[in-house]
Amino acid sequence: MWSVAFLLGLGIVIAISNDRSVIGLSVVIAAILGVPFLLLSLIDLDKALRDESGGNFRATKSTWLLAQFQAVFGAVCMAAAAFTLYQNIPAWFASPLGFRGVLLAVWIFSAVLLVVVGFFYIYSAFAHPRRGQSGEGDV
Repeated sequence: MWSVAFLLGLGIVIAISNDRSVIGLSVVIAAILGVPFLLLSLIDLDKALRDESGGNFRATKSTWLLAQFQAVFGAVCMAAAAFTLYQNIPAWFASPLGFRGVLLAVWIFSAVLLVVVGFFYIYSAFAHPRRGQSGEGDV
């Protein structure tokens, strides 16, 4: 609910503001903070609803739809990582040793980790939880 309220507040600021810099800043904050927070909140809601239905993502239409959102989020993570790898691997091989090479190596390592995270989101959207993984004691 807080992420929706945050996005609605930013939308109101965008709608009533006359200053272009305030509008631009609000759009950037909504894109960088608001949308990912909303998606992660929806993923948590999906996990809670699936725990109630025994891990079946097809139990209701809302669990099915939220599982699809989670899979799309994972696919976007993997696509962003693939683009980063596509851009930085050739540059890493072509660059001389030094700070730029180290920085490119960090970008490549981060992109590989983002591929793993994206795959995990897609996998966990449709996989049935194993025993002891239901999250009953989560706060």
